[in-house]
Amino acid sequence: MRKNLYLILTILSVMNVGYTFFSDAASGDFFGFQVDIWVYRLVWILFAALFFKIYFNLRKTSTEK
Repeated sequence: MRKNLYLILTILSVMNVGYTFFSDAASGDFFGFQVDIWVYRLVWILFAALFFKIYFNLRKTSTEK
């Protein structure tokens, strides 16, 4: 169940990055701070990569047993 949560978080992070390309925002709101849209996208891409790495490691360890 926990590994599915990380997969869902990965998908939501990628969707958030994709959405920023279709909105007219020049900046993003990240934890209450206004940041440049490219920094905002970079942070969300890093989150997506982190969540996918955790998901992949959990999936790998569950199949090795």
